[in-house]
Amino acid sequence: MRRQWLLISVVGLFVAGCSHKGSETNLAARLPVTITSTTDANGNQHPASVGFSGSAVAKCQDAVGGPGAPPSCTINGAIVYKGNSVGANGTVTLTCNGQAPLRCVAHISAQ
Repeated sequence: MRRQWLLISVVGLFVAGCSHKGSETNLAARLPVTITSTTDANGNQHPASVGFSGSAVAKCQDAVGGPGAPPSCTINGAIVYKGNSVGANGTVTLTCNGQAPLRCVAHISAQ
């Protein structure tokens, strides 16, 4: 009998955890948040994206890459150099510009 209650408890916690996690996926991200995008050595981009409510400021916090021109972030289609920011509404999508391999980081905060 004790084993059955333990099994029922474990299953109940699992179901509760799954339903809670599922409901969070429908919510907008809480700001501030930091996202990272990469481009591998073969030039394949691995973009990052986050959705949120309202307007925000997205700052290119870091951009590093191979030799050549200084790397930069692309935030919602706009080229943004390290340390600079752009406004955003509802979503930020980040990719990197420059010589691969690349890694760029954007910090998104409420406006």
